[in-house]
Amino acid sequence: MIIAFHTIESVVFCRHKYRTSLSPKKKNELEEILARYKKDADRFSKKVCELEHANERRNKIVEALECKVEQQREQLKTVEADKDILERECERLKNERMEQRSWIQIECARGCTARQCLQGLQETCRESALPYRTVARWIRAFNEGRQNVADMRRPGRPSVSEEVHALSALLESDWRHTIRELA
Repeated sequence: MIIAFHTIESVVFCRHKYRTSLSPKKKNELEEILARYKKDADRFSKKVCELEHANERRNKIVEALECKVEQQREQLKTVEADKDILERECERLKNERMEQRSWIQIECARGCTARQCLQGLQETCRESALPYRTVARWIRAFNEGRQNVADMRRPGRPSVSEEVHALSALLESDWRHTIRELA
């Protein structure tokens, strides 16, 4: 009959306690059980070491990925800040062009020529003044009766509507939607 032990400590305890009272056959069986438990314990400790090393490697990979994600977040913040700056600059330039056109319209009503308007713009706006050809075109348009200083619609790619922006935002937030579903 072989006695099953659940822990190495119980095997060692039994080995010391019953060493003298056991028969040689039982002693051999007990020694074999102890050897198996030691072998299992060695395998277990090797597995634990392997798992610890694997966990360390995983932690290093996770740290590297977290660092990369943080860098990308910083880049995204920079890109968003740059985008805001560019949008404000575009709006400022658009307003500046509209102001220059309004000034050209007033000067045209006073009877000034394109050269005179350009000189006035260059004195006021310096390097951001409209070029001569543009000033001359606007003078001609105002002399022909144009009243509006805003850009006219032109053929080509249409401007993006608010609906398109809303749909784009919806698609970015939940990419599982299809265009047909959103239509």
